[in-house]
Amino acid sequence: LPSFIRSLPSRIPEDDLNYLRMKGSLKIPDKLLRRELLRCFIQFVYGYLPLVRLSDLLRIAEGDDISPEPISLLMFQSIMFAAAAFIDLKYLEQAGFQNRKDARETFFERAKLLYDFDCEPNQISCMQALLLMTYWNDTPDKEKDTWHWMSMSLSLAGTLGLRRNPEELNHITTEEQRLRKRLWWSCFMRDQLIALGMRRPTRIKTEDFDVPMLTLEDFEMPLQTAAIARALGPCSFLQSSRHMAQISRLCIEKAKLCLLVGRVLDTQYSPRHLVNGQLARLVPKTDVTETCEILQCDQELQRWIDQVPDDVRYPNHATVSAGSAELVTFVHRALLKMIYLAISITLHRPQLVPTSPQTIAPGTQYLARSRVVDAAAEVINVANDLHEQNLSRFLPTSGVTALVPAIAIHLLYLKSSKGTTREASLRRFKQGMHVLKRLREMYISAEVANEFLDAAVQKAQIPMLDP
Repeated sequence: LPSFIRSLPSRIPEDDLNYLRMKGSLKIPDKLLRRELLRCFIQFVYGYLPLVRLSDLLRIAEGDDISPEPISLLMFQSIMFAAAAFIDLKYLEQAGFQNRKDARETFFERAKLLYDFDCEPNQISCMQALLLMTYWNDTPDKEKDTWHWMSMSLSLAGTLGLRRNPEELNHITTEEQRLRKRLWWSCFMRDQLIALGMRRPTRIKTEDFDVPMLTLEDFEMPLQTAAIARALGPCSFLQSSRHMAQISRLCIEKAKLCLLVGRVLDTQYSPRHLVNGQLARLVPKTDVTETCEILQCDQELQRWIDQVPDDVRYPNHATVSAGSAELVTFVHRALLKMIYLAISITLHRPQLVPTSPQTIAPGTQYLARSRVVDAAAEVINVANDLHEQNLSRFLPTSGVTALVPAIAIHLLYLKSSKGTTREASLRRFKQGMHVLKRLREMYISAEVANEFLDAAVQKAQIPMLDP
């Protein structure tokens, strides 16, 4: 193993090491591929999940010619896996991968085997790796999917005591306190967004932890070194105080937004336990939800969007130049807006499409229709902005979470009696499906969603849906 990777524990049997070697788990990408994957990780993963020390990643990029404090092989392979969704395909093809899915699966299997063989004694490193492994979203019938890896992450978070305020831990350094804080909020955000996307109950409740909200001081600020440019090339936002602060504020606002997910799901949905030991799915409540609860959730969402700082608010229909620092923040701002809109759709859709003959106040139904229709249109507008600039490929799996319910709303309105409504819905439905098809290159969840929506179109016998 290279000097920047920590040696595996000596207790691992030689047969196991040989097996791991044969399966590629000990294989390290060459410097070119490694640097490009690290650059993509910093740009398109770290901002959403700031669960590692950025300074460690920058030292790794330099490689064997320096001697940084070595990092976990499990964490390294997990980073390679998470970044493979965003790297330019040409680098993967040059490394011998057939396509992006092939590369993601290969890197994931390397990390999974290291975890299965208990190769990492450091629990913080395990926690970091497990959270990155939640980005594995194989077909829903597989046992070890996103939900499984999130369960493992939460179990380890409990063991590590991450639910408790790290500022009260006097025996660790300030840097370690900040890392634990970022790690907890990364765990919380993944739990909430996975629950939102999979329509399952959240497993972290806001009353179950006392970790303070993230602040700018919890993040690493720019590192003004020539090594960054030498190691990572066009990753200029790392050397800009403004852009690094912007990325940090985006993460903070996302954490605040995720605090509302559990509230929305608890207000409008209840778990339905499926047979054969399958996990509970959330379905709209059959009894009448108190209007005041819906309005309170709606007001909290409105307060959140009203207080979002201007520099992290999505700039409608803006364009960015390729390779610019603004490109990274533009994608992050777009995703934040899409998640907000998806939560709004999740809150109001049960009033739009009642599941029982319950009486819904006209005012509540009008608000629901207004919020859902506007949010669905905005999700598609934002996604289409990205798609037209070839940036939709940088969306993470939560982009699929936001996109699918919006497309489903436009599918619903394709049967509207109003011609203008049908035309607008048809246009946005097609735009949404184009973006979803692009995301199929990276994520199996997008492929599953695409097949589901295609089947719904066939079942509804809706004409004029050829691209």
